[in-house]
Amino acid sequence: MTNRSIRVALARNIRSRKRLVHEAYADLSRDHAVYKQYIPSAFEVALGVLKVHRRRLKLGKPTRAPFMRRLMLKAENQSYRLDRDTGILDLPIKAGEYVRIRLPVSTWHRSFLSDASWGLGSLTLVPGKLVITVRKTAPAAYEPISAIALDTNEESLDGVVARGNDTTFVVIRLGGVREVQATHFRRRRKLATKKANDRRVAQRLLAREARRERNRVRQRLHVASRDLVCAAKRIRSVIVLEKLTLRWSGGFSRRMNRRRGSWPRGEIHRQIEYKAALAGVPVIKVNPAWTSKTCPVCGARRRDRVGKVFVCLMCDWEMDRQINAGMNILKTALASNEALARAVRFQPGALRHDAVSPLYDLSALPTGAREEPSGVESGPRTLS
Repeated sequence: MTNRSIRVALARNIRSRKRLVHEAYADLSRDHAVYKQYIPSAFEVALGVLKVHRRRLKLGKPTRAPFMRRLMLKAENQSYRLDRDTGILDLPIKAGEYVRIRLPVSTWHRSFLSDASWGLGSLTLVPGKLVITVRKTAPAAYEPISAIALDTNEESLDGVVARGNDTTFVVIRLGGVREVQATHFRRRRKLATKKANDRRVAQRLLAREARRERNRVRQRLHVASRDLVCAAKRIRSVIVLEKLTLRWSGGFSRRMNRRRGSWPRGEIHRQIEYKAALAGVPVIKVNPAWTSKTCPVCGARRRDRVGKVFVCLMCDWEMDRQINAGMNILKTALASNEALARAVRFQPGALRHDAVSPLYDLSALPTGAREEPSGVESGPRTLS
């Protein structure tokens, strides 16, 4: 049904669901003896695929008419029934017929299903996987009395925590994400060389290795984002992040381009934003331009390349480049938010002789999420 909807939408230049329903619903309902509410879901999938296809055409990128080869089923919440206690799922096929699936519901799943405030959303079924979305009305964000400004880097989130008249440096480790990516890259390269004469086996092994890497990276990012949001809520702080848009330019090696492409900057920001919304923690995103090359004391900019330590040529300010970027991010947020500026007093010059130490380390906090059983990381103090 999805492929047929794609062909109809392409032939008649249809871009809206209302018009696609008018043009194709009667034919699909007559030719396919399925539960009728699955047809609008097929329209949603078709229009989403076509949106990407038309965007690529507009940008002049090579593309061809999309065709769905993988079996899938998308159903809205009124199309299925899920018993939250037992995990029994009833999926209708057509009038008087349905299939029953017993889902393995873990303790983590029950933490959502047992909470009535979480409503059930759409269901997506593909071979070997079933995804049920849950949704919840986010509470109103509180009025912050402090701020956590962070610069996003490959191995950590670095910045400052401003509470009243006090400012503290903060370093949030990402659990060795870069090392995990490097390890799996070496494994994939070794597998590709070893199975060069068997393409089918190589693809299967490489896909498994990539899946393992994604799971390990996301687990570490989930731990970091969860603990950051919990710390921000505990001190009633606003989280200030960069509005990152990584533009590709020449002058980088192949190895550096691979590292920049695998940098999970968007994923860590996505996790922080949705967890902050569920906890009522406000999030501010600012322009990251020149944050690593601007002096937070006198405002002078350096046009040349800056190493690990930023040194101002005008006032001799010296600070770790990543911490310096976090301070400039905080200054930008205070300049654009009057209410936050009244609650937080930020004086960069008072931090001239302070030492940078990881005051907020993820492994030192008590955690409730599932931890990966490989490796034990230790660290110093935590935020209070």
